[in-house]
Amino acid sequence: MDCENTCGGRKPSANAALCAYDPDWGPCNQLRYMWFYNETRGTCDQFLYGGCEGNPNKFETFELCQKTCELSGLDPCLEPLDRGNWCEAMSNR
Repeated sequence: MDCENTCGGRKPSANAALCAYDPDWGPCNQLRYMWFYNETRGTCDQFLYGGCEGNPNKFETFELCQKTCELSGLDPCLEPLDRGNWCEAMSNR
């Protein structure tokens, strides 16, 4: 089955791309706990955030992380664009 039929023309979600980053402390030292999506575990985990910069994979609450990332990760047709050619990748999943 080819990718276009499998995914029905859907493109990867923007949410999936932002959830693919590793947690990033950032350069500041105003430590607080935040949540990030852990692709290896397939769930949201806490990490210490420095308080500035970092990357988009940081959320104030577990619920927001879960809503943004865990639900978008369930559909292989919505995987991040930076995983390579999304259409070709579907044939190997």
